[in-house]
Amino acid sequence: MALRLLGRIVTKAVKKENSPESPRSPKTPQGSVLMDKYDLGKLLGQGSFAKVYLARSISTGENVAIKVIDKEKIVKSGLAGHIKREISILRRVRHPYIVHLLEVMATKTKIYIVMEYVRGGDLLGKVSKGRLRQGVARSYFQQLISSVSFCHGRGVY
Repeated sequence: MALRLLGRIVTKAVKKENSPESPRSPKTPQGSVLMDKYDLGKLLGQGSFAKVYLARSISTGENVAIKVIDKEKIVKSGLAGHIKREISILRRVRHPYIVHLLEVMATKTKIYIVMEYVRGGDLLGKVSKGRLRQGVARSYFQQLISSVSFCHGRGVY
């Protein structure tokens, strides 16, 4: 489970995106300014407890991914410890194939995990499209093994 949260498989040359669409709208997260630091852009994905948005740092102009977690939902489901562990792990690891944590912020109702933005989607999206070419599969597997080995060497299992 930790690997799914942390993993980043390089599916193409990693390029940083610098021009998210960011319409203004104070009622929705998309288009709003988060804590005077980030312009929230389009929704990248969502799950039961969180949504991930593309955002732009106001100070640097760099694109980031921000996971917005509803505190009430994770407390009710007993996953608060899981979120704390995810943050703790992301703070400890720095590896080319693991998404980098930039900062964590919180309000009374939300937790914001700010991470580097990596284009190309996730591994599940790649493998669910069908069979991978052998060279591509080998490359993904090598990256996966490298990141798992790195984590295990730092006590992350």
